[in-house]
Formats: sequence, structure tokens, C-alpha cells
Amino acid sequence: MTLVSIRCQPDKTRIISPEVMTGVLGAFLALGRRSRWQRLWGQKAPELALEIFSIDQKSQFYLTAPQAVVKYLGTQITSYYPRTLISQVETDPLDRLYRSGVSVGGYLNLQQVYPLPLKTYRETKELPPLATILGYLAKLKAGESVGIQLVVKVPPQGKLERVIRGAMRQLNDRGTETASPYSRLYQEKLAAPLLAGQLRLLSTAATGEQAQANLAEIAGLYGVYSLAEGNSLTWSRVSTWYKRRWWRAVGQRRLSRTQKGLILNLHETASLWHLPDEKLAGIKAIDWGRTMLTEAPDNLPVNLPGMEVMVKAEINFFGQTEWHNQRVNFGIKRDDRRKHLYLIGKTGAGKSTLIANMAINDIRHGEGVAVIDPHGDLSQMILEYIPKRRLNDVVYLDPTLSEEKAFALNLFDAEGQDHTDVVASGIISVFYKLYAHSWGPRLEYILRNAILTLLYYEEATFADIVKLLTNEAFRQRVVAKIKGKDPVIAAFWEDEFARMNDRLRVEAISPILNKVGQFISSRRIRQIVGSRKSTFSLETVMNQKKILLLNLAQGKLGEDTTALLGAMFITKIQLTAMRRVHLPEEQRQDFYLYVDEFQNFATHSFIKILSEARKYRLNLVLANQYIGQVDEEIQKAIFGNVGSTMAFVVGARDAALLEKEFGGKVTAAEMVALGKYELLLKLAIDGLTSEPFTGLSLPLPAVVNRNKAKIIALSLEHYYHQPAQE
Repeated sequence: MTLVSIRCQPDKTRIISPEVMTGVLGAFLALGRRSRWQRLWGQKAPELALEIFSIDQKSQFYLTAPQAVVKYLGTQITSYYPRTLISQVETDPLDRLYRSGVSVGGYLNLQQVYPLPLKTYRETKELPPLATILGYLAKLKAGESVGIQLVVKVPPQGKLERVIRGAMRQLNDRGTETASPYSRLYQEKLAAPLLAGQLRLLSTAATGEQAQANLAEIAGLYGVYSLAEGNSLTWSRVSTWYKRRWWRAVGQRRLSRTQKGLILNLHETASLWHLPDEKLAGIKAIDWGRTMLTEAPDNLPVNLPGMEVMVKAEINFFGQTEWHNQRVNFGIKRDDRRKHLYLIGKTGAGKSTLIANMAINDIRHGEGVAVIDPHGDLSQMILEYIPKRRLNDVVYLDPTLSEEKAFALNLFDAEGQDHTDVVASGIISVFYKLYAHSWGPRLEYILRNAILTLLYYEEATFADIVKLLTNEAFRQRVVAKIKGKDPVIAAFWEDEFARMNDRLRVEAISPILNKVGQFISSRRIRQIVGSRKSTFSLETVMNQKKILLLNLAQGKLGEDTTALLGAMFITKIQLTAMRRVHLPEEQRQDFYLYVDEFQNFATHSFIKILSEARKYRLNLVLANQYIGQVDEEIQKAIFGNVGSTMAFVVGARDAALLEKEFGGKVTAAEMVALGKYELLLKLAIDGLTSEPFTGLSLPLPAVVNRNKAKIIALSLEHYYHQPAQE
């Protein structure tokens, strides 16, 4: 048996009558009919449990049946109720109800014989009878729970006819159908197909007395189904002799021989249990569901039983959604990841967990990965999931890891000299981002020439910028060496800079010394950017599918230092990717760069990375909290270049912008109402961007490798050095 919850959002554009549920029940009727021969061969009619549980002051609707029946009825429900989400249930609401206190139960019978009908939605003009029951559930106090269980099946036709004939004889004093004063009523009831069923009520409270009181009260409310000349529902207690068997039937959601049954037509059944619509929107306790109801695409890459290992390895699974009325894990294919992926959402919504899941998936499949982490938590999380076979692949870099040792990164090495303009633009962009309020054309002009000069000087480092501007002997030595490489840059120092008087020169270089000096005044940062040779090779990391984890915790380093180091690494990764131009495309290995809170490093040079990274197989996953954190030009570059966009819960301003980005398929109000780990996404699938749909990000894997200490020790040994004495 499969248990599903059904959440139906109210739709202001249309009122859905309870009569719609008769269509769903009619579909069940067609599935549930069994011929005499089928019954003789042991083919039993399926049973369908329709339930409402009010637990923790929330009323939810549930359906239970064999899996094939649930799947078929699910398609019927979603066709009649388009704004409905059907989800497989992990925790049985019966278990939750039992755990909340002392439980009691009983059932409802027809007071008169079967052919006399109950009052249905057709006899009420305003609200359907079920509104009275749901209204009562909304008033339950904390710690009080109620369950309503209606179990139905299609009865054998011959047996049903015998039961009805017997009931009619009781109604007709003279034994003829036409003589009965109730003829019109039972003809109305028998005009619709019939189901056999049992209706049960359950109540839980802190004490047995309170549970019984609530049970009696809700049983009395079923008087709303009483029809003056017809039938009504009467309350019955469970016999002590049969109590255990009755509760077992409740748990199994099956009809019980210990309880008298009901014969109901489709209208009566639909009146006793139907999904809520806009008319019932005022009942706040109904769990309408906060997730927007958008259908997952048919070609979504999903993890299905029996999927080949090689096929599965080409998909990075990170989420869960409802697909063809079943809950499945889904992901994104390798080719589609080359179009990049953008994540947005408030802090605590689940972005870091999703990034960690994707990175762990890549690591376990032997992919090359880099993670730039400005908080420190993400890299620590990933360290716990590195498998033993990949311990030696990890390059873990943390500026605060050791007092004695430091890793080194030199942007001015041979790799940088191949792309001087890219390096210069990258460094200038990050300084502009940090100091835009005090930026000027002269500052940029001198800084650019200083960076380009040092890129041509073979033994230069970032720390030499200050030395170049303040030490004349060093400057002359450098200029003499670069004359043959770039006479224009050399002329700047000899013809412009050298002719400045002392006062003008101090005015010109002071802003640069102030900005660069802030970083190299820190001994730890000076050790990283002041070494002649890098202690690791990003070309090796990328081309040999290694794992780079960069821990740039702002709380330890400061915001500006984190931004500078992060931007330097991103520039270095970009340079390394561009060097792949000499490799045939089929030999370029996919490399996945994850940048959390990327607004810290989002300079204008980032636009070039977004537009060109794909052809070098540098695949980006970018995440930040809100759109306003990045400049408008970078916003346009993101939405113009990324193939997949995912949104967790966002603020109202971002929701209004994203509403357009998602093509108006969902409203800003729906995006603002997303719960934790709920996401709205449009995904690149086979080269095309899908319509937006919703899902949940997966929790972290259950299997933890716990190799963190080993990895840190190995990285400290291989990628850190003892800096030279200053």
C-alpha cells in the first residue's frame, strides 16, 4: 500500500465543486470492479483509504491504495485539481497521532437502511458539509489531534443487489418498489454508482477523558450530513471484544469485519471526503502547502531503479521532486553543466548544503573540483566526505591553518606572463570593487602599468608593487630588463614617472600604497602573495582532476583580504583554463568551480569568465544571497550566460525580478513563501532550458568518510612551505 499526502492550493480564478471528486472516485470504480471469475481466481478488489488528519493544528489530506491505483488516481486528481501537489509520505500520520497522547476511536453508521441518501454538497448552496468538520478541526488546541478515515471499495455487483433489495423490502410495507413513499429518494441514490465503505474517527489528547470528549463532539458534527426524509450518520463505539482487530484494520487502512459497513454513492462519498477549494480558503488550519505547483519536465534526468552505473555517473544528483506522481531524485547532466549554474537565496535557505552535495557527488565520481569558500563552513563540510582513494588529490588551502607554514600563490609567474592583460584587469577589478568610492583614472593608470611591468619581470611578486613605486634602484633594474619586451611600458617609467617632481609623485602613488599596503602589511598575507614561486600548480589541479578547497573565512581574515585572495585565485583559475586553448577540445577535462557568496569576488573581469569559460570546460556554480549584491552589468552577464538558475526563498525585491526571469510562470508571492530547502529552478536539459519547476535540495549523504585530519596533514606537508625570513 502506498500512502501519499495531497496539498491543494486555493485558486482564485476558479471554484472547484466537490462534484469534481466524483470523477476521481469514478476512475477508482472502473479500476476496482472484479468479475465473478476474477474473484474466484483470488483477485480481490482494491481498497482505497481517504483520510484527513489534524495534527499540530494543521489539517492534511491523505490517500492510501496499492501503488498502481495511487499512480492512476494521482493523474486524475491533478487533472481535476491542477494546483495540487501529491507527495509520498515518509512518516505515517497515524504514528504521529498515536505519539501525541492517549488515543481513542469509533465509527459512524447509517441510521436508516442503505437506499436512503445522506445530505450531500448538492443540497447545500453555500459551503459543503465537510466545511463544518474542517472548521472544528481548526479549533483544536495544541496537543489535540483528530483523524478521519474513510475506507471504500467496489462491492461485488450480485451481493450489492441482494443487500439493496433487502433494504427496499424494509422500506416498502407492501413489498413493491413503487408503493414506497421513499421511492424518489432511493431512486436518486441508486442513480449514481455505489461503493462499500467504513467511516472511522480517531482522537488523541493528553488525557483519555479529553480525547473522548473531542471524539463525541466531532461525531455529533456529522449531523450536518443528515437529510430530513432520508438518512443520517450515527455514532458507534468499538466493542471491547473486537477492539484489537479494529485498531489493526485502522493501521492497515482496510475494511474490518468487526465494523458494520456503509453503502454510499459517489456523491455521498465525495461529500464525506473531497479536496478543499477557494471556498474553504478562510479555514486557516488547512495545510494548503507553500510550494508553488509547477510540473517537472518529462525529460528531467532522474535516478530510477535499474539505471546503468555509467549513465548515473554522468548526472550530478542534487534534488528531489514529484515526477510522474512519484518522488524521485533528479540532477543535471555533464554537458548541461558546461552552461553554468546560478544559485540565489537568503542565508540559511540551503544553498551551502546544495553546493556541498554537488561537490561531494563530483568528488566521489573522480571529477576535478575547486571550492572557494568565504565562510569556512562549506570546505569543512566537504572535507568530511572525501573518500580514501582521493586523499592525495586534495589541495586544502587555509591562510590561518599554520603559524609556521604558509602556502604561496604568485600571479606574476610564467603562467601570468602569457596573459598579462587578463592578470592586470583581474587585480585592478578587485581593487576597484573594494575602493570604488576613492578611485580615479590616474590611480588606475599607474597601478596598471606597475602590474604589467612586474608581469614582464621574471622574479616579481604582488608584494613588489610597493617596492617598484618607492625604490628607485629596484625600479631602474626592472625597467632595464623589460625594455626589450614592452618599450611602451618602459617609456612610462623613464619619460613620465621619472619626470614627476617629488610632491606630484607622492600624491600619485599614495593611494596605491595605501590600498596595496593594507594587504602586504599582514605577515600572513605577505607570505602568501610575496613568494617567488607558487607551492601548487593550478594547471596540475585542473588537468589531473584534483580537488582544491580554499578556506577564506572572513571572520578570520577580514572581508577585504578574503575578496582579494578569492579574486586572485579566480583570476589564476581563469588563466589556467585559457591555456587549454592549445589542447584539442576532446582532451580538455571538465573542471567544476564552486564559488559560494560569489558577490565577494564578482568583479567586472568576471563577465569575461562567464562568457568564455564554457569552451575551456571550466564549469561554474555560483551562489549568493540577493541580486543587489552584484553590479547591474554582472547581473546581466549572469542571466545572459548561465543555463540553469535555482532560487531558494528570496526577498520581495528579488522575487519581483526573478518572476520575469522565470517567465511569469510563478508569482513573486510564491517565491517569497518557499520553505527551507525548497527551490524553484529552470534547468538546462539536453541543451535547452526547461520550464520552471519546484523541488527540494537533498540532505547531505549519510556515509561520512571522516578523513579530515589526514587530508589537512597531507596538504600541510605537500602544499605549504616555510617562508623565508624577512
